[in-house]
Amino acid sequence: MVSMVQPWEETRWTEHLIMLTAIIKGMKFLLLNVYAPTEGAERAAFYHKLCQVSFPRDANVIYGRDFNCILRKKADRQSNKTRADHGTKELQRMLDHHSWIDANLLTDVEEASAAKFANDHHTYKYLTETGSVGTARVDR
Repeated sequence: MVSMVQPWEETRWTEHLIMLTAIIKGMKFLLLNVYAPTEGAERAAFYHKLCQVSFPRDANVIYGRDFNCILRKKADRQSNKTRADHGTKELQRMLDHHSWIDANLLTDVEEASAAKFANDHHTYKYLTETGSVGTARVDR
């Protein structure tokens, strides 16, 4: 049962962030909806800004997100692209700062199983700059 759903820190809300508190089965949760900017420098600044938010210690945090950035190339993308996304370091720093994890990536994706993982979890296909087909777990 969900009760007492309330906006949290509305002054911080933007087109990229909405936050609510709720009581679910007697436990307090902070629910975040994150849609990071698509432009690299703006995205990196957004992650830095999220590091400065003090989330309530008495609440479990659940976030739905589109970070518009990947952290683990083997798990999130299969292509010939070698450079990291702009904002990768800032995203990792923000996740570490808040002790947040991507629950979908609790298992390590080894090189040998990367193709199977991609087949099972990648839902987005695209053409790379060289014309080959790439796949991604997120819509990159």
